[in-house]
Amino acid sequence: MIIGIGGVSRSGKTVLTKHLSSWLETKGHKVMVLHQDDLVVDQKLMPRIKGELDWEHPSSIDFNKIISFIQLNRDQWDYIIVDGLFAFANEELDQLYDKGVYLSIDKKTFIKRKLEDKRWGGEPAWYLDHIWDSHQLYGRPGIKDFQLLHIGGTDIDFKTAELFVQ
Repeated sequence: MIIGIGGVSRSGKTVLTKHLSSWLETKGHKVMVLHQDDLVVDQKLMPRIKGELDWEHPSSIDFNKIISFIQLNRDQWDYIIVDGLFAFANEELDQLYDKGVYLSIDKKTFIKRKLEDKRWGGEPAWYLDHIWDSHQLYGRPGIKDFQLLHIGGTDIDFKTAELFVQ
C-alpha cells in the first residue's frame, strides 16, 4: 500500500509517519518511509524568493526520484509512506497512492510552532507568511482518486489513522 501524508509545516506529518511506521512494523509489516525533505532537487535548480532558496514550492521536490523509487520498489515493501509538504502536489505521484492522510492546523498554531522551531535559526515574518500561503496554494489536497483522511494536527488521532491505513 502506498500512503501519502501531507500538511503544512509543523502540522505533525513526521510524528504521524513515525507512529504509523512503528505501529505497522509491530504488526509484522515491512515499511519504507520517503521524506520529501530528503528528496529535493539540486539547489541550482531550486526556485528563489527574495534572493533565498524557496523550499516552499513544489518544484523544490524531486518528484521523479520519489515516483521512480515507488515504481521500482513497491513489491519489496508492504507499505511505502511518502511524508511531505507537497505529498499531494504532483498528479503522477497522486496516481500511485492507495490512501492519503492530510493533517490540518490553523495559521495561529502554525506560526506558534514555527517560532518555537529553531533548527534553521529565526525566520523573518514574511517567510512565515510565504510558507503558509504556499501551502494553501500548492499543498492542500483537492479531489483525489484515492481514499483521503483529514485529521487535525493539533491533537493527532492516532487510532483513527491506524484504522484508516489497515
